[in-house]
Amino acid sequence: MKTKETKVQIFASDLLDIARDEARIDAIVDRHTERVVVDIAELSILDVGRMRSLVALLRRSRAHGIEFSVRTAHDEVRRQLALTGLDRILEIDGDSAA
Repeated sequence: MKTKETKVQIFASDLLDIARDEARIDAIVDRHTERVVVDIAELSILDVGRMRSLVALLRRSRAHGIEFSVRTAHDEVRRQLALTGLDRILEIDGDSAA
């Protein structure tokens, strides 16, 4: 039974590693959890590889019926998510900061 929230804090290098390692994605989303929150508040930019990692985590979470959101505080990251359209498929939370 899903009863807890799992917060996954991802840093720049970790986010790239996750995209290359499906077992690691499964380890994150296969826990008995209701929600995965990826905290990227420390990142001030997102490159394509990191965006792919977010999408991979989102897809796997949805496949397991797990809610998924991204927490960021940087305006540039929000802008990049908007430019790519990822802001329309990712739930994004956190206070905006320059």
